[in-house]
Amino acid sequence: MKTLTLGIVVAVAAAARTYPVAGVVTDGIRNTPLERARVMLFDESGECRALTTAADGKFWFDVPQGKYALFFERNLWRMEYGSGDPSMGFGSAVIAGPGQDTAHLALRWYPPGAISGSVVDEEGEPVRDAHVQLLRDWVAAGRKRILPAETAQTDDRGQYRIGLLPAGTYYVAVVDRPPRAAKGDGRLRAAGQTSDSTPGYPPTYYPGVVEFGRAAAIVLKSGAEKQADIALGVATAGSVLLRCPGSGGDSESCPGWARLFPEGIGGVALDRLDAVPPGRYTLRFEGMGKTAYRVIDVGAGETAVDLTLRPQTVVAGKLTYKNAPPKEAVSQMALVDEATGEAIQAAVEPDGAFQFSGIEGRFRPYVYGSARMFIEEMSAEGAPLKDGVLELAGNAGVHLKILVGEEAGRLKGFAMSGDTPVPEVLVVLTPRSGCFEPLGFQTESDGSFDYETVPAGDYLLFAVDKLDFEYANPEVIRPYLSKAAAVHIPADGVIEQRIPLQQVAGR
Repeated sequence: MKTLTLGIVVAVAAAARTYPVAGVVTDGIRNTPLERARVMLFDESGECRALTTAADGKFWFDVPQGKYALFFERNLWRMEYGSGDPSMGFGSAVIAGPGQDTAHLALRWYPPGAISGSVVDEEGEPVRDAHVQLLRDWVAAGRKRILPAETAQTDDRGQYRIGLLPAGTYYVAVVDRPPRAAKGDGRLRAAGQTSDSTPGYPPTYYPGVVEFGRAAAIVLKSGAEKQADIALGVATAGSVLLRCPGSGGDSESCPGWARLFPEGIGGVALDRLDAVPPGRYTLRFEGMGKTAYRVIDVGAGETAVDLTLRPQTVVAGKLTYKNAPPKEAVSQMALVDEATGEAIQAAVEPDGAFQFSGIEGRFRPYVYGSARMFIEEMSAEGAPLKDGVLELAGNAGVHLKILVGEEAGRLKGFAMSGDTPVPEVLVVLTPRSGCFEPLGFQTESDGSFDYETVPAGDYLLFAVDKLDFEYANPEVIRPYLSKAAAVHIPADGVIEQRIPLQQVAGR
């Protein structure tokens, strides 16, 4: 009876044992303790513990052994442990338990920045109700992209301000503005009648240029406010005239909707064809149930483009399963735009059939079902398919055959600097073949990483000390592959690996 009682006491004591998750929140700019910071600790079930810091910036939680997400905020600006500055990281979990020093965590809160300025026309007059667009230059999902960010509208003084911005590199563009009133010539006209047609305006980038290649980058630091005044001078811009021979429309016109996408990285898409900065563009047209897709060069003056209209591109296909269809079969499929990261989704029927229509560009197919489902093999008829990317450029019809696999394993371990695990660094897993993309994992507070579900196969694994690393760019990762570890992940197996940290060149 005494032995049984002692066993119960030991079990209760073990269950009641807690570990500290504690430290100090500091202002990342002033390096001083941050008062009135809200600190929130979430366990894996989603339960939250929270407190507000006093003048010393300290926080303390006693928690059972486990894995936690730690957030902290002030003035509604939230950050996650491990996200760093300039918001380049993914965030790291806090691993609390025996042998872990989680009582001395340093949380550095970096305030948001802002970009403001004025917009004036070619005569120096304020432009009200102009649409201002921010573009952000950053690494998203391992790829360097310049993507649209926040927007604003100028007020009656031609002023704009965009706040709550993380540190980073931005471009500012005025993408639309109300038309200028035509100057009068002294003659009376009926209401609504103007002396001539109102011209369109090309997008204008800070500091006042229409070519994105000449735009000035704004490097915004945490807590800073940058001034970006834009003068909309008289810009040299061309126009695009679309003609659709044989369409049956008046004067071979092209009734429909067209959009121009600048070739290369950066720049805003154009919805108007009467004010186009010189350059090379991808033209996408939809109208009368048909589409056209082609690359054009626009110069000064008018550029006439003859379009050959085709039925809307239809991407159809069918999923099959390597093994018997699982209980939770694939329910959704997506085509993810390689340029923007935008996903276009379609439902997958019970028999595995799917269909997309009216899309053009370069897309990577994905399937969504259980966490273990992935595309193992893929082929395409009617369009090029290379390295898992489908190129759609006016194809009449495309048929995909996709084999879905479930054979997956687990890869976990530590990033090491000598004999010491390193937190908050990037571990990269890149496949040697197949349809899989490289993966990135930011190490946790104990230096660990854990790819819980990885398609079975052969990979290369390495770690670098740079979170905004273009791990999906083959040219960028090539110098690091010679020192990478070769890893084979078997189906339903668990592989553990310790990876030495590599220094990124030029840092």
